[in-house]
Amino acid sequence: MVKPNLNIALPAFEFSHPIEKDSVSLPRSLFYLTCVSIFNAFLLLLISCLDLGYFSYWMNPPLSLITIIYHCLVLLVARQKRRPEDPSYFSTAIVCAYLLALLWLAALIATIVSLAVKKSNYVEVVSHGGLPVSVFTQRFQCVSCIFGLALVSAIGVKGNMIANEDGDPPNWRPVIEDIGRKP
Repeated sequence: MVKPNLNIALPAFEFSHPIEKDSVSLPRSLFYLTCVSIFNAFLLLLISCLDLGYFSYWMNPPLSLITIIYHCLVLLVARQKRRPEDPSYFSTAIVCAYLLALLWLAALIATIVSLAVKKSNYVEVVSHGGLPVSVFTQRFQCVSCIFGLALVSAIGVKGNMIANEDGDPPNWRPVIEDIGRKP
């Protein structure tokens, strides 16, 4: 069975990937989602630090740091070579992505509650304290939380689909071959 492909359906919109398939340790779809998620978490960290985390009940700054650390660790673990008897940790990375998505959902709820309950009054109180905040930064945090939740959830779901179809990806923690082994 041929998998559906946009390049077959619409050849005028065919594009080449900017990275080769075997040049990264993650599957390309997960790599792209990871890069966008790191960028989103970094932006959210910067914006939420403007108000010291008040607009999210102090959830967005630590969650952004946790997300960046998670992605960096996944990228580092994916590049490490392993012996055949060692675990691959791909399923562990998927479960951690699902747990991280739950944290993003909690941060989204906290940010929306902060936006709904303390709409303009809270912005005025925080800005009178000398912090460079506005309603825009509060709304940006809501949108960024939605985007972060979608990205981390997509990483978990796509990783789960890859694990169900093929098992561990071929480049994920490649197995060390014993070349100099004596019989």
